[in-house]
Amino acid sequence: MKNFFILLSLVASFQMSLAENCSPTNPCSNGGTCIDAYPTGFECSCPTGFSGNLCGMVNVCDTYGLLCQNGGTCIADGTVDGFSCTCAAGYSGAYCTQSACGANSCQNGGTCIPGANGDYTCQCPPGTSGALCQNSVCGANPCQNGGSCTPTADGPQCTCSTEWSGLTCEINLACNINPCQSGGTCSPSSLVEDGYTCTCADGFSGQTCTESSCSGNPCATGSTCVPDASANGFSCTCAAGQSNPLCNVADGCGTVSGANPCLNGGDCSLSNTLYAGYSCQCNGGFSGTMCHISACSKNPCQNGGSCTTKSSSPGFECACVAPYTGAICQESICSLQQPCKNGGSCAVAPGTPGYQCTCANNGYTGPTCEASACDVNPCANGAQCNPSAASPGYTCTCPVGFSGPTCSASACDANPCKNGATCTPDGTTLGYSCTCVGGYSGPTCTASACDALPCFNGGTCIVDSSNDGFTCNCQPGYSGATCSQSACGQNPCQNGGSCQPDNSADGYTCTCEEGYFGVNCMASNCDMQPCQNGGSCKADGSADGFTCTCEVGYFGVHCTASACTSHPCKYGGSCQPDGSDDGYTCSCLTGFFGNQCELRSCVGSNPCQNGGLCFQQGISQACICNNGFTGSNCQVQPPQPGV
Repeated sequence: MKNFFILLSLVASFQMSLAENCSPTNPCSNGGTCIDAYPTGFECSCPTGFSGNLCGMVNVCDTYGLLCQNGGTCIADGTVDGFSCTCAAGYSGAYCTQSACGANSCQNGGTCIPGANGDYTCQCPPGTSGALCQNSVCGANPCQNGGSCTPTADGPQCTCSTEWSGLTCEINLACNINPCQSGGTCSPSSLVEDGYTCTCADGFSGQTCTESSCSGNPCATGSTCVPDASANGFSCTCAAGQSNPLCNVADGCGTVSGANPCLNGGDCSLSNTLYAGYSCQCNGGFSGTMCHISACSKNPCQNGGSCTTKSSSPGFECACVAPYTGAICQESICSLQQPCKNGGSCAVAPGTPGYQCTCANNGYTGPTCEASACDVNPCANGAQCNPSAASPGYTCTCPVGFSGPTCSASACDANPCKNGATCTPDGTTLGYSCTCVGGYSGPTCTASACDALPCFNGGTCIVDSSNDGFTCNCQPGYSGATCSQSACGQNPCQNGGSCQPDNSADGYTCTCEEGYFGVNCMASNCDMQPCQNGGSCKADGSADGFTCTCEVGYFGVHCTASACTSHPCKYGGSCQPDGSDDGYTCSCLTGFFGNQCELRSCVGSNPCQNGGLCFQQGISQACICNNGFTGSNCQVQPPQPGV
């Protein structure tokens, strides 16, 4: 709020600075008397009820209502704010907004009461005490098992859940008689009707743990059933000679009958986890539940080798037939050395070297398919020789520019390049390219470098053996290898001026565009920056020698005029020229609005309904309605469609 009145004062000071003295018009508002003064120019002597540099601030206590808070008394005066506050007991500050109870330091629901000297006292509820009501009989929370504590004048009072009771909720009502059997654990619960649940020991179940997984006596006669945490919920302790999980195998390893189920010398052991009642530990070379599978049963030995079981891994060994070798007789000289080259196939053969090659039909021959017609390199000019089954036993892949069965022919054989040029066979349409010398060019070096007319500005071209192949004799005023250089080469004429080479001291003359002048057309009437308020200047051929393009909201030859010149904004509003229909926009001071800040906002309650805007109209208030609403307070709704 204080910033608002400071802003009013600054605006009034700014307006005062715009005037130089008290004449010809009195700048002081509301009947104020203007007094000439130095160095400010003037001062205003304001009548009672008004203040400010221009007497524009009215009795703010009557105009703006409750400026002083919390029962403070507003007194209009001549200060910058235009008023001061006399605060009620217990409050302070420029607007009586500061109170000792501002932070409300009273705890546990205590009520803060401001004092006359800027202090405060706490009124504590029953069961709490201390200067800040910080002490509570429920501070240590004596209520157990989730009970809630309420402080009272008689001390803490506990509210217990349904399954607990007692002064501190210490009595368990549901589990007092321990209804859970067979070692089950009782836990109070408000989620079930009985008020408790049982956590049963392993092997037991039911609401009170009275059901056992051994109830059906699943173990064989003579064995003992024990409830446990296994998948079956029990385990059987077998009598002597019994085995498997239910103890119903009486002679698993044939101890009585002498019939050992484990074959081929396997060792038999009784088992209470396997339903067969036993397990076999097989000797090397055998496997299976009864050691009945031999490692040689699928004959792992290849190429006619014979298999024999053995105790060490892998449980067998192979006796190979020559010339095969390897753990399963899978290796031969063909697989180990791969002697047949270039796609030839290898077959084991008796005698030395122990194999025979069958060469592929691709031009290779010999004992190991490595010989070919390319061994004598029949292809010329660096061509690649490829063995072939067709006569003459090879084909040549020629490099670019060469052809023929042995790549010995080229397009350069006819010497197509003239005037001492060098011919090089290549892959172009002609089959060759020429490297020209002495100023000649073209596919066969028959064209002169002067055919392209390289000499400009009337220069004469002479063919020679220089690097360029020609020399230019230039006309007066031009120079360079192609007579292309002149004083106008970099166009010294500015701002669109045209340059013409001549015999003057500068070597050129500038013809300037309208509005520009000088040797290089660099001077114009825009150099004096005649366009104001951000306007842009363009030199031209007008009488002034320039034209101003003004920023939005400004006009005139020099962009010095605007719609703000007439000061259309009221009550200290600031004017900004723009491109709107009015040509300006007013920024109003707080409390004013309207296109020209001509309307003053209502003080106090707003009688305007449905989003209407309220403004002061003398001592009364009026409404500006929006969205089709009408009536003195915008209370009448707009007619609905179809009604």
